[in-house]
Amino acid sequence: MAKTGRRANGEGALRERKKNGVTIGWEAAVTFTDLETGLNRRKWLSAKTRREALIRKKAFEQQLEKMGGLPSQERTVAHLLDEWLASVRMRVGLKTMEDYTRIVETRLKPALGEIQLTKLKLVDVEKMARKLVEQGKPNEANRAVARLRMALTYAVERDWVASNVATRHKPVPVPAKDHGIWQPDQVRTFLSFTANQREHAMYTLFLTTGMRSGEVRGLRWKDVDLKRGIIHVRQQWLEAAKASESRFAPPKRDHTRSIHIHQWCGQF
Repeated sequence: MAKTGRRANGEGALRERKKNGVTIGWEAAVTFTDLETGLNRRKWLSAKTRREALIRKKAFEQQLEKMGGLPSQERTVAHLLDEWLASVRMRVGLKTMEDYTRIVETRLKPALGEIQLTKLKLVDVEKMARKLVEQGKPNEANRAVARLRMALTYAVERDWVASNVATRHKPVPVPAKDHGIWQPDQVRTFLSFTANQREHAMYTLFLTTGMRSGEVRGLRWKDVDLKRGIIHVRQQWLEAAKASESRFAPPKRDHTRSIHIHQWCGQF
């Protein structure tokens, strides 16, 4: 005879409630992550029958999923990545957030997203990195592992996993690129060639001040003092992947500063 309390696949922790040897109900357990503390918790749900207990369990799990607190045994790497992105959104700049999101959506999720978080192993990380290296993208491999390492640190801090497997992955070597530097005569030649072009002033600032692209595009006439030969960098233009999200913002790290400009710049 089969045991009365045997669980079917997918039922998880399920037990009978007895009194004086007589079954008076059933209880189903759900393990989940507390959204406030980040710690794992277990909740027992009572019902008169096995079927009713499982229905309550399913309803509670659906409610947790809507709230973002997935049951721990169902949390995948993709779930972690989504929650990590949400957590850093208010702490990083627009361009950084776009980079994080791109790496997550195009590198990490396709390779690792479906793996159960607690079962992610170093070999999985190495397999992803190796595939990118074979595609001729070693730098992208290192960036992907770096972002995964950050997400797993987030998971360790919340006791979702015991350790960060990505910390044991060694970065792959990236061939050095030879970046040529223009000499003064080359700069003069270029600026002479662009003298009649609409972008000439922009090119001049790039080449003579070292200002960032967003800083140049964010300049206003009130920030430029041609008589004294000074530019005040007070804002930058952040161009997002979505045009509707592009906007003016303070300079990177709020680094407002004044720059003495070359005499060429007074000619535009």
